Amino acid sequence: MKISVEANRNKFEFDMCNPDKVAIDSICRIIRAQAPHQFTHWDVYLQEPGLMKINVIKAIRTITHLGLKEAKEMAETPNALLAKRVDEKQAEVWRNELEAACNAKLRFEGVK
Repeated sequence: MKISVEANRNKFEFDMCNPDKVAIDSICRIIRAQAPHQFTHWDVYLQEPGLMKINVIKAIRTITHLGLKEAKEMAETPNALLAKRVDEKQAEVWRNELEAACNAKLRFEGVK
């Protein structure tokens, strides 16, 4: 039986009948290093504001407590940083709120 594992844009194949212990250990280490559950906090970026700009601005004001001018500038700035070091639950709430309000797309970068 052959197994394929993809990590760091590389594809590794190995035979389970004759496994290479070193290869399996290194693949597992790479996969664990990339696991999303490793991060406890996230930086949240507004990647695409969506179609209805006014709804984006309202949602940004609600979740960040910014004024109208700052929220408007953030909505107009490509890849604007909404917040730093947000916990996972809060990031999911924000994602759901922005996607529901205006079909906006967020990007999350994990922070250790």
